[in-house]
Amino acid sequence: MAQSGRIVQQTTDGTVTIATDCIYEAACESQTWVPGALVTGFSSGVAAAGAIQDQKVDATALAAEAIGVVVKQYTAATTTVWVRLYGKAARQVF
Repeated sequence: MAQSGRIVQQTTDGTVTIATDCIYEAACESQTWVPGALVTGFSSGVAAAGAIQDQKVDATALAAEAIGVVVKQYTAATTTVWVRLYGKAARQVF
């Protein structure tokens, strides 16, 4: 997950800091969660550029598309969830 960014107008070389394992509070569709539930990027389902929504996650049962796991119990429906996001190199944990 990028911890810094660059805009298109920046023409000089620079760096972007990337976290390969972090705890993050992400937006989600209203639902309940259990610790260890797999999460993936949220898609609006529209087959067009931009269908993946920035900083929003969704539940998945497929380890191959998981980007992290839920770290907190949510017995009531919530629209934010604490997740542990893993970089590609760390995904063997699923």
